Amino acid sequence: MSVELRTIKANIELRQEGDSDTQKLRGLASPVGETTEICGIGGKYNERFEKGAFDRAIKEGQDVRALLNHDPNFVLGRTKSGTCQLRADKEGLWVEVDPPETQLGRDTVELVKRGDIDGMSIAFIPVVDEFDKESNTRTIKDADLYDVSFVTYPAYTGTSTEYRYSTGTSNYPVPQEEPPQELEEKVSQEQMLQLDLELTELEMES
Repeated sequence: MSVELRTIKANIELRQEGDSDTQKLRGLASPVGETTEICGIGGKYNERFEKGAFDRAIKEGQDVRALLNHDPNFVLGRTKSGTCQLRADKEGLWVEVDPPETQLGRDTVELVKRGDIDGMSIAFIPVVDEFDKESNTRTIKDADLYDVSFVTYPAYTGTSTEYRYSTGTSNYPVPQEEPPQELEEKVSQEQMLQLDLELTELEMES
């Protein structure tokens, strides 16, 4: 299985801890139960995360990093160290991050406060998914979490300040006539190429 990325526009909150100056970043990284239309080079298909898709990953305490733009050089938190906390409810996967007292942490908080960063994204590996040809819909039932990220360019644009999907684009190209499991090798190549391009752009900017 290859790592896949899904990104949304999110209402990221800044939460202050008591009387301290410490601020935490909180947002809904992945809604569940809502259907999204994905446009890939192989055609269009619908996709939804089933309620409970992230429950096992959270219960197992998977070591998930919180990053900026999926860049492993820009670490904002980590579940293993307790600086990134995950929880799932009927709305989806929630993330709360205690950003570091570093230039990266302070800059990220300021960019969120200004509204320059307003997207959240997850990198995940599907463990159990189903594809219904009749409705052309892929349902992700269970997934391993790789990282959660605050991102500059949300792939899906929400219809309001609520955390919701709307029509967008994706790099996961599933032709209508083929279920996702038959395209793993092709998808892996496309995903890795896209991820390499994103990392290269970040390195050039820095």
